[in-house]
Amino acid sequence: MRSRTRAAIFAAVVDDKLEKSTVTSEGFKTIFSALRQLYEMEGYIGPNKEFNYGFNEFVKDQTLAMNPNWIASVTDSLAQLERDGKSFKWDMVSYPAFDDRPKLGRQIDFHLFMIPPASKNKQAAFEVMRTLLGDEAQTAMNKAGRLTVRKDPELRKSYAADLKVYTGKNLAGIFNVSPAPAPMSTIYDTKIYGFLQESNKEMAQNGMDVNTALRVAGEKADKYIQEMKQQGK
Repeated sequence: MRSRTRAAIFAAVVDDKLEKSTVTSEGFKTIFSALRQLYEMEGYIGPNKEFNYGFNEFVKDQTLAMNPNWIASVTDSLAQLERDGKSFKWDMVSYPAFDDRPKLGRQIDFHLFMIPPASKNKQAAFEVMRTLLGDEAQTAMNKAGRLTVRKDPELRKSYAADLKVYTGKNLAGIFNVSPAPAPMSTIYDTKIYGFLQESNKEMAQNGMDVNTALRVAGEKADKYIQEMKQQGK
């Protein structure tokens, strides 16, 4: 399992009303406690103190038993393995969920089409967008490996049909959970997630306990928020 912090399903990292971070909340404690369990497993931390694993370890090195990921991120790679004759025995399940959120998976990694107010060709741009959302375009993109944005269950069943990579696989499993709601983002998020990752690394490599890891990240985050506020941001 990838060890990068994924706390978005619990809460935003900043409480704007209090002008403080939320990284010491129960939601983040749940996330960090789950990560700490991984780090305590024999063999999880690599010989060079590696603790962050991804798709290469799953398909190339095959030292990782499970790789939770967005399906669009791995479809092309899996299809290439099939074409190269390097596939292996694997299957799919719904995204791992917490007990108190049994039907929530990962939040959507969505890409947008937007028409800016200053556009001189709003109607033409809108017609392009409408065409891309139509039956023909959505069917073609869906079969080619770009999961449809539409809710049509029959259309989803044909996902990546042209690639054959999911033939005989439990593709229906990915639709057993709903996307986690995305938290309200702020201008502080990138920096604060960096603080969380620093504490995560200390926990993985140097045995820092969960409470200390979050307290240290929280102190850094609160200081950063106040500095930004003083600058009028």
